[in-house]
Amino acid sequence: MRGVEPSARRVAAGKALAAAAVMLMPPRFAWALFGVGDIVFDPVNYVQTLTTAVNSVKQTWAQYEQVRQQLLQIDQLARQLKAIDPAAAAHVIAQVPEARDLRALDSATTATADLPGSIGTVRRHFGQGVFELPFGKVYAPMVDAGVFLLFTWAACWWMYRRKLFVRI
Repeated sequence: MRGVEPSARRVAAGKALAAAAVMLMPPRFAWALFGVGDIVFDPVNYVQTLTTAVNSVKQTWAQYEQVRQQLLQIDQLARQLKAIDPAAAAHVIAQVPEARDLRALDSATTATADLPGSIGTVRRHFGQGVFELPFGKVYAPMVDAGVFLLFTWAACWWMYRRKLFVRI
């Protein structure tokens, strides 16, 4: 045991001495190329720059390949669309039993899609304080919600009168 300790101490002392020597060494200066003081070549920076450039080229090539594949897919889809006979497609779509329901649902969703915007339209045309007039500022949010409820009820009533029902 006693024989191991002095060698460990020597190794530790050697490491400390080497660290101190490295810290006390003067910095190395970069030497200019061709004897001209303005041009300095740093090999580490050169390698980093070269690696960055190679990675950028790889990424650009990958993006090019991706765009090329997308263009090929678009071209293939265009050829397939050209091959479809419009009269036959319209005939097939007309035979779908839910086609009438889908058109009616599209009409209903278009009519009811902008209910919150309708409140904004009321504010725009009648002024920002339109909901404060009947009962004051305290009840303005309640009047706002009531008007929204009225618009929603009107849209639902319109859908009911046209027999448009949505399954949820």
